[in-house]
Amino acid sequence: MPLLSHGNTKIYYEIHGHGGPWVTLINGYTRSSSDFRSLVRCFNEHNVSCLVLDNRGAGKSLWTGNFCFQDFVNDVFALWDYLHIKQSSLVGISMGGMIAQSLALQHPEKVLSLCLVSTCKDPVNVSSTDRPWPSQKELLLKRLEPYFFPEFFKRNAPLILSMVKNIETQIL
Repeated sequence: MPLLSHGNTKIYYEIHGHGGPWVTLINGYTRSSSDFRSLVRCFNEHNVSCLVLDNRGAGKSLWTGNFCFQDFVNDVFALWDYLHIKQSSLVGISMGGMIAQSLALQHPEKVLSLCLVSTCKDPVNVSSTDRPWPSQKELLLKRLEPYFFPEFFKRNAPLILSMVKNIETQIL
């Protein structure tokens, strides 16, 4: 399992394809890189190399202690350095979009293009918390509610339940 030790974390990552231009796929909070399987296949069919990663707090990445938003950004920079990726396009979903924007602002020479999905510009509320995720499904659902418009939350129960399941597997 490929892990890059960086600060107080070990970032899980995968590389798909070889030889073409790079795209780095960054997911939202609590979502794993496995969500990108179909997109990776599509990019690889067009000779685009893909870097996917699990942000700290998600998937197979491991971490200790508290973290702030800039740590997510630094993790991607550390991966690029480690893997000798000089330039990459970015696809960022939700919090991944905020990370992608910060990467582009901090080192525009490394970012070829941005594709931002369902995101915003302000990471002010993105940080670790002293409150661990609750283990009861109902409490997890309540905790996730502020991340979505009420109509979206009601109409997209399978997606929300998938997020709950993902969080449950990380806290158990």
